[in-house]
Amino acid sequence: MAHLIDKNAVITEIESYKNSFCDRNGYLEDSETNGLTYDTLCELEDSISTLEVKEVEDTSLEKFKSLQHITGDLHKTSEDWGYTPNLYHFDGSWHVSWISCEEGDGIKDFEGNTPEEAIDKAYKWFHSTFCDS
Repeated sequence: MAHLIDKNAVITEIESYKNSFCDRNGYLEDSETNGLTYDTLCELEDSISTLEVKEVEDTSLEKFKSLQHITGDLHKTSEDWGYTPNLYHFDGSWHVSWISCEEGDGIKDFEGNTPEEAIDKAYKWFHSTFCDS
């Protein structure tokens, strides 16, 4: 799973470290603090500034939210009852299964090594079966 950082926050933090090298008038006072040099911080700031910020969408969550209830004979239903999609971890794998709201039994189980993989499999099946696209 990817971890995201706030590029602007990192640049602000670097600026505060760079300022620690300067006296009250903004003139460079020290050349090294805590093993860091002013030039190294400038290079790091330049490198981070040029990184492209990629907007990340949580597509797996959106895909899972699009899954709807189905009936026991595998028809889509707008009712709150029937079989509802569930995501869970069992026996070392992630599953998306439609589980009965009344009986607790399940139909149409999709398994993956990650939650995203199981959701993708269920999404592909559901949308190819019940949706026009």
